[in-house]
This record gives sequence, structure tokens and C-alpha cells, in this order.
Amino acid sequence: AVDVASVLAVGDRTPHRGALDTIDDGDMPEGVLLRAKDLPAYVARFEAAVAKSGADVPVLRKALARVFFARKDHARAVRQLEALRDVVPDDTAVLRWLVSLYDTLGRADDARATLDALLSHDPGDVAAWEDLGRRLAKGGLAEEAARAFTNAIEMRPLEPDGHRLMARP
Repeated sequence: AVDVASVLAVGDRTPHRGALDTIDDGDMPEGVLLRAKDLPAYVARFEAAVAKSGADVPVLRKALARVFFARKDHARAVRQLEALRDVVPDDTAVLRWLVSLYDTLGRADDARATLDALLSHDPGDVAAWEDLGRRLAKGGLAEEAARAFTNAIEMRPLEPDGHRLMARP
């Protein structure tokens, strides 16, 4: 059985804002969750408690996503990350992870929308602009792809990588 008190104690003493970036992995409740044989039942109880109280625990959501990811249950990992994104919408690490998992699950439209959200929160993310440019080019949207690559170049005007992206047919 999942030791709910142990899991929630970690989440309750952790500040919600920015906790995802500052928490040391040793403090995360993954160990308890990884050993859980009744994890789906625990998640159902957790979701019901969140729905009833309206109070979420971002650290626990991230831990659940990590555990589901470790178990190769990408669909459940995505559900936790989507809920986490709703609670902490400006966490760019969560958005990057969602883009990757959406790609893994073949959800290209969701990956693209999340990439757009990522860029709205972090317009200086050169890798995200390049990723967007590649996606747009692959989708036959050459003009939009060129704009995305131009944004990447503008972030690093002296580096040749971005210029090479623009030179590709």
C-alpha cells in the first residue's frame, strides 16, 4: 500500500511556486510511489481529494509523472503533467517534457500547441524555436518555418547553426 502520509508530507512542506526546479530528487516521493502495487487506486484517491478540496500538490504530480514514465506508462505520465501544467502553467521544464511525451504518443497537434505555450513563456528558448521550425517545415509551412528559424537566429546571431537551418531547402 502507498504510505499516503509520507507522500503528502513531502508535498505539504514544499512551497508550491517554483518547487519543481528547487526540490532535490532525494526529497521526492518517487521511492514510495515506485514501490506501490496499488498506484492506480492511490492516484484515483488523490484525484478525488484534489477535486474535493481544490488544492493540488505539484511536487506529488511531478513525482507521479516520473513514476509513470519510469514504468513506460506514458499516457498516465501525460495526464499528470497536464494537471501539473494547469497548476503551474509557466514551468517550462514541464512543457518541454510534455512536448516530448506527446511526440512519443504520436500527438503532434498537442506537441505543437505545447511548444507554442513554451515559447510564450520563454521566447528566448532557441532550441524550441528550432524545433518549431522543423515541425513547420515538415508540415509544408515553409514561410512559418522560416520565421521560427529567424527567431532562433536572432537569439544567437553569431552562431552558424541557425544560419545553416535557414540555408536548408
